[in-house]
Amino acid sequence: DAEASEEMQLVSGTAPAKLKEGSFNPVNPDQMCFLGVDNTLYICNVVAGTDGPELEFEKFSPPSEGVTFVSFSWTVGGLLYCTTSDGCLWMGDPQTAAPVGESVVISAEGALCHVIATKRHVVCWCSDGVLVWLGLESLSEGYRVKIPLQRGDRLMSVCLGDSSVFAGAHDGSVFQVKLLQEIPDGNYRDEEEEPSPVTLKDADVLVGEVQSDSHHQLFRVVLSHRGPVNGLSPLPGMGCFASAGSDGVLMLWDTVTGATLAAQRCSRSLTHCASHPTKPLVCIGDTSGVVSLLDVANPAKIRAKVTFKLFSGPVSVLSFSHDGQLVAVGSASSPHLYFLAVDSAGCTVVGFTELPMSGVTYLGWTARTSVVAAGQHSFLFEVRNVPHSKPEDGDGLELKATSVGCVKAQGTVKGLTTSSVGVSCAVQGDRRTQVFSKGAWRDVPKGDSLEGVAAAQVVSELADHDKMPGCLMASVDGDSVGSCGSDGLVVLRTGSGMSQCLKRRCFS
Repeated sequence: DAEASEEMQLVSGTAPAKLKEGSFNPVNPDQMCFLGVDNTLYICNVVAGTDGPELEFEKFSPPSEGVTFVSFSWTVGGLLYCTTSDGCLWMGDPQTAAPVGESVVISAEGALCHVIATKRHVVCWCSDGVLVWLGLESLSEGYRVKIPLQRGDRLMSVCLGDSSVFAGAHDGSVFQVKLLQEIPDGNYRDEEEEPSPVTLKDADVLVGEVQSDSHHQLFRVVLSHRGPVNGLSPLPGMGCFASAGSDGVLMLWDTVTGATLAAQRCSRSLTHCASHPTKPLVCIGDTSGVVSLLDVANPAKIRAKVTFKLFSGPVSVLSFSHDGQLVAVGSASSPHLYFLAVDSAGCTVVGFTELPMSGVTYLGWTARTSVVAAGQHSFLFEVRNVPHSKPEDGDGLELKATSVGCVKAQGTVKGLTTSSVGVSCAVQGDRRTQVFSKGAWRDVPKGDSLEGVAAAQVVSELADHDKMPGCLMASVDGDSVGSCGSDGLVVLRTGSGMSQCLKRRCFS
């Protein structure tokens, strides 16, 4: 708050160790407190040196051997509070650089405890989800809340509002503790109402109220995936998109606000998802080879319509046909490409086609009954004449009336989609996206060798990326194709041979 006319001085110095956070004493601008990356606490003062003002660091003495500091906070009156690795809260003396008085045990469970000072309270939060309000002067505990975290989860950050506390967890959840009454600054007096027993509404609720008592309500307000997202799929009719995570959660997200609309826990890690082009249906696959068709019309009550066990290994990819009547399902560990028929009554297994090579990781429909499949190799297979129901005279699940065509790419396929122009493909080690013609695919009867299969006819080559594109996706109408790469660039193209660039967007 210096006046503009005052002369300002720059004071610098070298800290005794790497520092990760620090703040000024509110009543003494010449004094600061710093926490080092090794959890050592330092008091830093501006002192008179031989050549002018300089910084002097003094190491804060820990209360006992083997104990380190975790956090600190100044009050508006210049009092310093700090927490230690044994779960205790201390008052610190900036003049002697040492804890003073008796400590207050906040957590005896081995959780890391942090401190935030306010005008009336010292608020401590612990990694195990405990929030504690203590009187600023007395350090008597006035109120305690326990956020029920998932096993292995922990709190990572907390910020205080006027009547709410927001807490962020390691799994991406954000909790809101809404305070309903004023928290006492110590022990409850006769005229103050003590908290009622906590009512646990739903500890596992993904979005909504978790628990409450007379003094607080706890809500989970934001949730994200804990781990990689393995599948994304738009639901244009609902204004949202679905994501499938390795954490076993299917989530629906608002495309405008980015808010979580719903989250459904599944029994296993999810590997992929695909959505119906017109109906509120999402098909998911998991690590055990199980495929489920989910009705997401009511995000609050997502339900499974059918579930099938198709593979012994993980499901790698799913894809709805353009009219939504068929779903193709592939696995990187199997040569079988399964087909499911979807109608108003539900979903049934039509059967499978055995491909000449094992492993399907990419799919794209070229017609109502034709789909292109590719794996971690250079061959592309088009399965034609896929029936919309199980053949009555069929022996088992193998679809013997289907035919398979094949072409060869210039390298290992790393991305594939289909459009009105042809098949767009990305290959290992190449920064270009190639568009292949739908013609010149050689029929490969079952058991035939792939030797002599011709190279795909390239309609156009698009050099949009500085690095290899890793994901390709076509619009529902097939008139445009998007590509994204590890260079952070997303490109949307349309026109003959996808030659016209509609949009480019670079992410960091």
